[in-house]
Amino acid sequence: MKRSGSDEEWLLQLDADMGIASGEELQALLRGATGPSLRIDGSAVQRIHTAVLQLLAACVRERQQAGRESSWSGASQVLQEAARLLGISRTLNLEGAPVSSPAAPTQQHGE
Repeated sequence: MKRSGSDEEWLLQLDADMGIASGEELQALLRGATGPSLRIDGSAVQRIHTAVLQLLAACVRERQQAGRESSWSGASQVLQEAARLLGISRTLNLEGAPVSSPAAPTQQHGE
């Protein structure tokens, strides 16, 4: 994962493998996203764990309640399908996000 941008607008680039092991690093990065705008790039995601999706959903919901924006600059089909299966696409604000097709997608909803 990589964070770039300014304090006003963060860009968080998710890795291809967002397994359970990435949760702690993601949580630390999201805690620092206190500015008014957060853009998430999930276009490279090929595998994502349910816990990671729940962490993202909690962050987006908390930011919305605080009046801060969260948006997607891209979301892989794997990411969108996993969110749809969990019923959290709307919570994540994924509806209308640009869809990308990473090579050789695999899904992981639990380990």
